[in-house]
Amino acid sequence: MWFRSIFLKTLRDCRVAIVSWGLGIGVLTPLVFVVVPPLLADMGARAEVLALVRHPAMRLFAEPVDVLSPGGYATWRLSLVLPLLGIWALLAVSQTLRGEEESGALDVLLSVPRSRLRVATEKLAAMATALLLMGR
Repeated sequence: MWFRSIFLKTLRDCRVAIVSWGLGIGVLTPLVFVVVPPLLADMGARAEVLALVRHPAMRLFAEPVDVLSPGGYATWRLSLVLPLLGIWALLAVSQTLRGEEESGALDVLLSVPRSRLRVATEKLAAMATALLLMGR
């Protein structure tokens, strides 16, 4: 079944990343909501969080907004993790076309009666689907 279409084969190739990123983000988000409320109840810990937020290196990807609430803290904290998912996506998309070309797998794939545009479209659609599945 997995090898009947280019879309499904590409999606199959990403199965480990889909499960890993999906579980990682799926576990990290509720964990932040469980750990943060007791942490923010303590005034000393609140001061440490505010000191951490004010550090310039921690504002690399997002401005902290309302970090003293669990939702604001989770949003700010996850904004440090999600760019890594973007880096994975760039590397995976480049690997799916250029990497297969270098290894010779794309030559075999292009020998079937499908246009180059259809092959590239199916591969990119599979990568977009993989990213959507990671976010679920």
